[in-house]
Amino acid sequence: MTRREAVFCVLSLAAGVVVLDAAIIAPEKALVDWSWYRATGMPIICLLAAALGFLEPRHAWRWGLLPIIVVPPWVLWRSGGNGALWPIFFIMFLYRAIAPIIASYAGVLLRYWLGQRP
Repeated sequence: MTRREAVFCVLSLAAGVVVLDAAIIAPEKALVDWSWYRATGMPIICLLAAALGFLEPRHAWRWGLLPIIVVPPWVLWRSGGNGALWPIFFIMFLYRAIAPIIASYAGVLLRYWLGQRP
């Protein structure tokens, strides 16, 4: 397994753990109330994306986008949705990916400020 593949796996698993943790804590609220996602999930994903952007600066947008792409299928499967609103749901999650993508580039910027090159 290459370093990049390991980073993808860690990021995907971390995103899944964030969503799963929120669903276990409040299963009746997790699928209808997104406050848990904004309060705990998004900051964790942003910090993880910044750290991975620092460690692997090439194409840093992937580190912010991947955990957001992992979440919608899990939520749709968990909610038992029929997928009729899948395009709108997916676009909403892409909108949510803006903050982690910015955080991953902040990690790249920090790497360059510290004088480390890829």
